[in-house]
Amino acid sequence: MDMLANIFKDLCAVEKSTGSAMYVVGGFVRDIFLGKSDAKDLDIVVVGDALATARAYDEAVGKIGSLVEFPDFGTARYVLALEDGKQFELEFATARSEAYNGSSRKPEVVPATLEQDLSRRDFTVNAMAAPVSWFVAHPDMPIAALRSAVIDPFNGLADVDEKILKTPLDPDATFSDDPLRMMRAVRFSAQLAFALPLYIQEAVFRNRERIAIVSWERVQEELLKLMATKEPAIGLQLLFETKLLELVLPEIAALDGVEDVYGHTHKNNLTHTFKVVDNVAMRSDNAWLRLAGLFHDIGKPAT
Repeated sequence: MDMLANIFKDLCAVEKSTGSAMYVVGGFVRDIFLGKSDAKDLDIVVVGDALATARAYDEAVGKIGSLVEFPDFGTARYVLALEDGKQFELEFATARSEAYNGSSRKPEVVPATLEQDLSRRDFTVNAMAAPVSWFVAHPDMPIAALRSAVIDPFNGLADVDEKILKTPLDPDATFSDDPLRMMRAVRFSAQLAFALPLYIQEAVFRNRERIAIVSWERVQEELLKLMATKEPAIGLQLLFETKLLELVLPEIAALDGVEDVYGHTHKNNLTHTFKVVDNVAMRSDNAWLRLAGLFHDIGKPAT
């Protein structure tokens, strides 16, 4: 908590010196309302020049971290090394809107208002913002006070209360713009134990082919995050029902079905596999062991 308090004080000082307003957005704000306090990173939207703001922050803290800039996207990452050997990341991003063509994940980035920036977020529960100054005034981050201060143009707080995942805009537009959000939808559903409405699932089904334009490294990262959830089978089942599994892990999707040989039937290997994954998850947090459970029957469909 002391570390975060110091970070917010430094950010507030930089905000005053640069004149660029800063807001905390995304999972950090969402998790306060969920009662979680194990943040490993901080997403900051800058209404102004995020790169210049990140450099000013680096100067303000005595260059104690590592600054990496991404000029094409108007973003910068600042990595702080903690005493326990772990890291804490700050992501500075210029408030922006993005336009994509049909076959590329490289967007055309243009400056925008805070509300326009929030509109391009993946889900309403991640499209809430709070001024950095609020965190300086409220170091204990009381939920009741944040409820009255949060900037929430897409009713994300109501969706947090209802434990449901919705997109700020039409889900077809949201998933088409960044197809990885379809993987994030099933991952968040499992991770947060939030419902995924049928119309969102249908949008994943309609846009599933666009996952092909996403780098497999990004897909892998989302898959590993899914496998690290308390009950991975929740997300895996959603992947299967939306047919996204057929594109991401076709060998696993092929496990579905019950073979009948001369009147003798075998269990559904897909259902069995998902149960195995959750059984492993009950006993180990190791995502790689859970992957071993996911793959353990992978040879059966072909043999």
